[in-house]
Amino acid sequence: MAGKKIITKMGTHQMKPVLLDKWEPAVLLAGLLLFFGVNLFTISLAPQPWGDEPGYTDPAVNLALGRGFTSTTWYAQTGEEFWAGNVPLHQITLAAWLKVFGFGIDQVRSINVVWVTGSLFL
Repeated sequence: MAGKKIITKMGTHQMKPVLLDKWEPAVLLAGLLLFFGVNLFTISLAPQPWGDEPGYTDPAVNLALGRGFTSTTWYAQTGEEFWAGNVPLHQITLAAWLKVFGFGIDQVRSINVVWVTGSLFL
């Protein structure tokens, strides 16, 4: 493969092709698969829910289990009110995810690994 020519004030220079250009998709895929696999393998090492997990999971679980889009973890709403505590895209997607993969802390956390892996790809 011939290198590209660039013209500068000093003259024309030949650019050599970089080896990484050829292997970049494979390196990216291998890195993403490694990241994804390690995170799925270690997902249950933190056994207790922490941070925002209960607040963002409760509406999705209720929706997936047929109890409506409600939550008892948000301070401004009761469990009988339609949940409007935050933007609902994650909760709606998580509800569909739980219907496919079942309910459990590993299943709830695994969607976050998918989100982060997709973000790393982008």
